[in-house]
Amino acid sequence: MLEAEIGLGFANASTDVQILDERNTLTRRSMDYDDSHFNRMLPREIVVEIFSMTIPPFTPIDTFTDIAAPLKLGTVCNAWREIAWAVPTLWSSLTLPLPHSYNPSTLAARSTLLEDWLSRSGNLPLYIRFGSTSGLDWDEASLQDLETLFIIVNRYAARWHTFVYNLPSNCYPFLPPPDECIPLLESLTMVVNAPDLPGKSQVIQKPNTPRLRVLALSGVYLRAVTFQWDILLHLELHTFHGNEVVAVLRRTQQLLTLRLRDSILNDNGFPLSGNPIVLHSLERLNIEQAGNDNFYFLQYLVAPNLKDFQQRVYGVLLYIPGFLIRTACSLTRLSFVDAFLLENELLQLLRPLTSLTYLSFDFVGHSAERVPFTDHILKRCNPDVAFATVTECLLPKLETLIYKGPASYTQKCMSDMIQARYAARQDRGVVEEGNKSPFDVAIINLVEEICNDWHGVIGP
Repeated sequence: MLEAEIGLGFANASTDVQILDERNTLTRRSMDYDDSHFNRMLPREIVVEIFSMTIPPFTPIDTFTDIAAPLKLGTVCNAWREIAWAVPTLWSSLTLPLPHSYNPSTLAARSTLLEDWLSRSGNLPLYIRFGSTSGLDWDEASLQDLETLFIIVNRYAARWHTFVYNLPSNCYPFLPPPDECIPLLESLTMVVNAPDLPGKSQVIQKPNTPRLRVLALSGVYLRAVTFQWDILLHLELHTFHGNEVVAVLRRTQQLLTLRLRDSILNDNGFPLSGNPIVLHSLERLNIEQAGNDNFYFLQYLVAPNLKDFQQRVYGVLLYIPGFLIRTACSLTRLSFVDAFLLENELLQLLRPLTSLTYLSFDFVGHSAERVPFTDHILKRCNPDVAFATVTECLLPKLETLIYKGPASYTQKCMSDMIQARYAARQDRGVVEEGNKSPFDVAIINLVEEICNDWHGVIGP
């Protein structure tokens, strides 16, 4: 009898303790909110705006930093957590990094986080970065476990706005099926990060993306890719066969910007046609190559309205000069980095660029003997010298000249050219009164040599 009474007493006491704990939690939560100057003095709408400013902007580049900003807000106090968890804009962008080595518990935690995160995003367009920049050291069976994550992400495909995929190509089958419409998708980045690209022939079919305008692809066969090429405005291709690029460019007639990186030898499965490719809308072209200029397909390309051309080629220019000469009538900005050019080649290249207003050279790391930016080039750009020798002045509309590299010219020749151009523009009424500094000269010290880092602006 006594034991029963004692047991009943313990049970009642436990219930009372539980009730007191719950009341204590509610009281602390209430005090946490009511006593906070932050919450009492600021309207909820202002708090939401402040929280929104802590979320870093989403850009489709290979970065997996600052992935937990809204989660950090929720660790401050209960009041902040209640607000943060209820604001969809804090959860509309997501970066989900995957570990280099397979870990089932980590993958399970990622699945829970992914489900909770996307469920808080309301009905907003989604910005998602998914994968690993360092590659995945997972076997084939482990990669199949990724399907769980894709199932969660794919449920929200109707709200994808920007999607960055950085995974091996054997995960392509986990993406939404080709016949599924992704109506809001505007930007798609797909990077195969496996070093040997074992699944490079995997098929990617995304023909039902009516709003897709930005596409970046790296490490896949274009023969295995299906997109609505004709609606693209911005295209980036990395590590592709030259004849693949030709085949794609024939279908991208609305392109405004094009970036090509590391062209490789032809793929025999893609015949190379000799018909020219005319991209009437193309305004900006960026080319990068870790070696000699292999962009032989440029001989097929015509861009009559090209305004801006940037190149970074660690070697000899073979096809780029001919392409630039064909598009010289419209070009206004030109940048060279690390290219191997002779003085006469640069002279031939600059001669037809009569519309150029911005010219940049970056030859840091080159010896002065290998840099074509010489006194002879500067004299050809000097209007006084051109008048005295009855020759045509190069780059008559040039306003900005940037040079980084060894001193391959004399300061006097540079100064004479700038002063002459400045005076000529002043005579034409281009330069406003009071503009007393036609150019600036800064000298920077490099490791073993002193190089001129010169930035001259002719005119206001």
